[in-house]
Amino acid sequence: MKNEKIQTNDNGAETTAPDMADSPAESELTVEEQLSIQLAEKNEQFLRLAADYENYRKRMARQMEEVARSANDRILNDLFDVVDNFERALKTNGTDLESMRKGTEMIYQQVIRLLASYDIKPFDSLGEVFDPNKHEALMKTPSADYPEGCVAMEISKGFMQGERVVRHTRVAVSSGKPAEGQATPPGSAENSN
Repeated sequence: MKNEKIQTNDNGAETTAPDMADSPAESELTVEEQLSIQLAEKNEQFLRLAADYENYRKRMARQMEEVARSANDRILNDLFDVVDNFERALKTNGTDLESMRKGTEMIYQQVIRLLASYDIKPFDSLGEVFDPNKHEALMKTPSADYPEGCVAMEISKGFMQGERVVRHTRVAVSSGKPAEGQATPPGSAENSN
């Protein structure tokens, strides 16, 4: 009676019939087959998710490129005004050095204002203790004014955007007082006064 079911016929009499669910005609899937189907479904889901993620990643990369291009366009458009001013200054016929200096100073101030509009500001380093997070040491120089390990000369100004260093100040670091009879190098703080 293992594979038989008890059924009631139209007369109410009980009869036994083979269990059709267990018969080869209506084959149930084995556990391995069920697991294999589930695995195939999960694999298909995984492949779809992986493709969706790859599409998302590419879309985000394109959007980031577009944002960067847009930001660059804004900065470049602002710089074009500076270029225009330089061109106007170069076209002048004047030989007056003072007016040339004033014109150059005006353009310099325009650039500083432009940088400030992007929250980029220069910072001073002269006399500070050398900090590799803010300074790029290009050389060591003897200095009577600054102790060893301090910035004795700024070669190129550094810039920050908020609290982030955008460009390190290029500096000469003091190696201490010059030896007796040793000349202080040109461009150092002592000779620039």
